[in-house]
Amino acid sequence: MPRRSLKKMSQNDSKLKSITGDEIVLKPESVIALEQLAQHVPSYPPPGQTKRFPRSRQAAVLVALFVGRLGDIYVLLSRQVLGLSICGLLNRSFSRSLGLRTYGGDTSLPGGRMEPNDRSIEDTARREAFEEVGLPIDKRRIKFLCTLEPFLSGNSLIVTP
Repeated sequence: MPRRSLKKMSQNDSKLKSITGDEIVLKPESVIALEQLAQHVPSYPPPGQTKRFPRSRQAAVLVALFVGRLGDIYVLLSRQVLGLSICGLLNRSFSRSLGLRTYGGDTSLPGGRMEPNDRSIEDTARREAFEEVGLPIDKRRIKFLCTLEPFLSGNSLIVTP
């Protein structure tokens, strides 16, 4: 994957607007965590090397971070129930439908297999998050921080967070 040049967060980035327009101030440890993520470069595989794996064996998950009212960072998780996706925060318990072919009954990050129209693994993660939990695909609305190290899933997919 190409390395992204990301500007370091400024003091102004520690203040965000909520959906209702209220100002939310990030806790100092939240700002540090976001700065570290923005500077992260995966150690394996080297940038661009995921192309050696067939697209049919590649998948992506989106680790969507949200800021709570008190400035804490939360991770979005989802579950499938009767074909509908329900999402929640990390501090709540959710599970996937037991009827799914893979990972049924599991708590999950939104994600799935790479499709032919996906230009990159980031596009796969964004598309899957839109399909599963309705997150906007627009890169201006949902900021990209980093790519984490890929791992081999139980069904032999190379999954990139």
